[in-house]
Amino acid sequence: QARAGSGTGSGSVTQEEEEALNVRLTGIMAAVLAAVIVAYFWAGKAGQERKQAEEEKARIVKVKADKVVALDLIQAKPADPQSKEISLFKQEGIWRISKPLALRAEKSAVDDLLSSLEAVKRERVIDEAAKDLSAYGLNPAQVTVRYKMEGGGKGGILFGEKSPSGEGIYMV
Repeated sequence: QARAGSGTGSGSVTQEEEEALNVRLTGIMAAVLAAVIVAYFWAGKAGQERKQAEEEKARIVKVKADKVVALDLIQAKPADPQSKEISLFKQEGIWRISKPLALRAEKSAVDDLLSSLEAVKRERVIDEAAKDLSAYGLNPAQVTVRYKMEGGGKGGILFGEKSPSGEGIYMV
């Protein structure tokens, strides 16, 4: 039998024992590595799911832009009085303006507007039960957006004044 090591002392092992030990240690290291990889991806997925849930909670308008079939934009103080209210609707996949004039709407402009609306996120809540909305420029709202969904759902959002820091806009 061949012996590994110096051959002196009781701690030496045969080459066969060393190979068996290497196979066992390699197996253990592979199992630990697999566990670490699984834990890494599991933690990453859990973190990603938590982040998505937080982002969904922060979304003001919980709609999919491609499901919106009608949209009204109402400005409190428009630069042009004719543009105080703009109404759009989707007919056979084509966006049309019904107010102030009956026209075909530019698809990219409507898509951009809906994507922006869908992306509006709440940074923080100022007052859950505010009694005087005029303090936030919300009575009347500076801009009111109302929308209707496929299947009959509807909703809206009121945009008020800019915050004193200028970093946000009050919304209800």
